[in-house]
Amino acid sequence: MSGNDNQAILWDKQWERQKKQLAPAEILNTKFTKEAYRCLKDFVQKDARIILEAGCGTGRLCCLVARDFPESCVLGIDQSKSSLEIAQSIRNYLGISNVSFNKGDLFKVDYADNYFDLVFNDGVIEHFPIDKSPNYRDALKEMIRVTKPNGRIIVSVPNWYNFPHTIYKWILKITRKLQKLLRNF
Repeated sequence: MSGNDNQAILWDKQWERQKKQLAPAEILNTKFTKEAYRCLKDFVQKDARIILEAGCGTGRLCCLVARDFPESCVLGIDQSKSSLEIAQSIRNYLGISNVSFNKGDLFKVDYADNYFDLVFNDGVIEHFPIDKSPNYRDALKEMIRVTKPNGRIIVSVPNWYNFPHTIYKWILKITRKLQKLLRNF
């Protein structure tokens, strides 16, 4: 099993827990979603017709883009079946039809070169190593490959200086370590 396969299993478990805890309205109304979308929306070109979110997670941003840009066709791909189930529930909750979700690998996007007007991801690229393969450079190369020559690529990562998010991630890390310790006890 490769490191990438291990990542897929870990993310699927994470999204499976989220699926049981959060309803679509709750996901869409978090401060994190609202702020991320406010920033993203400013960079979406009005004439972008074919849009990809590579590593869409819950699909919340795909769905909001599809809602606000109804002339566009929006696609979200993710390696986690559980996250895509959440994405479908958000799509159904919003009642939009110009967004779809597929299982996919952002290192091997199953589309031709120069296909998308806009390719974006939010909170994905920072999870990949700097010195191993696949890494963030590989992800960026693939995003460039599938983007049209005059298209746009948007990559967003949490900012360390976003203090509440930093504390949240620190608490998650400690909680996971405690859970592991307790399981081994």
